[in-house]
Amino acid sequence: MIQSFVDGLADNQSSGAARQSRIILHGIFAFAQRHEVTDINPVQFVTVAGYKPRERVLTDSELKTIWNALTPPVEIVGASISANVAYSVLLAMVSLQRRGEVTGMSLEEIDRDRRLWIIPSTRTKNHRTHVVPLSDLALELIDKALSVRSSDSRYVFPSPRDADQPIKPAAMTRAFGRLKKALDLGDIRPHDLRRTGATNLTGEQLGFARFTVSKVLNHASDTGGAAAVTGVYDQNEYLPEKRRALDAWALRVLEIVEGKGKPGNVVTFHN
Repeated sequence: MIQSFVDGLADNQSSGAARQSRIILHGIFAFAQRHEVTDINPVQFVTVAGYKPRERVLTDSELKTIWNALTPPVEIVGASISANVAYSVLLAMVSLQRRGEVTGMSLEEIDRDRRLWIIPSTRTKNHRTHVVPLSDLALELIDKALSVRSSDSRYVFPSPRDADQPIKPAAMTRAFGRLKKALDLGDIRPHDLRRTGATNLTGEQLGFARFTVSKVLNHASDTGGAAAVTGVYDQNEYLPEKRRALDAWALRVLEIVEGKGKPGNVVTFHN
């Protein structure tokens, strides 16, 4: 029964969810053994398939469909998605940052004068402060998200139940789930936005170096291996490089969704 349960999680959710559930169940039965509630721990015989890196890259058509569907007012038959959550998805698409970093964005993290989003180390996966240059499109999405808030909050995407808290990352995941079902988009997930943006940035059309894209994504791997020692001393944020990359990606998104944004043109995001 446990093997069937974790297999179902792996098939319908993710291998990560299956592995984490196995760990929790193993701990429960180990506790029961120590207290002589049961004689054996059946989870020791349960296996979870090894991690397989996800390779899903969204097509231009899929990006356009997602953008148009989530541009408020959101009117998707069979999918209820608030403007608050919709703007968080669009900002994740443009900024290429992780869903939890986007949904937890606070006003004090935004430096409008320098057009920067400074994510503190307490909120990043690798526990390093991450400075994200904000494109004009990203700033416009932030302003639009602020305009649809129902109450004042220090958060750009406040929870509808408690304005003192941001929406949870799971809200973005659930929105994607409802969206892909309603529009028959197949197996798409919020994290695919980062992979799609990165793939476009290093592609022939935009041509950015993988190192720059790694800095945009805040991957710890850019200081791995022989570069590890150098990384300790090199505290350069590479802001000009990251800004050029994110500005180029914002223009590319607009090219996809509106047929605008060619180099040298001034573009504006419209509802």
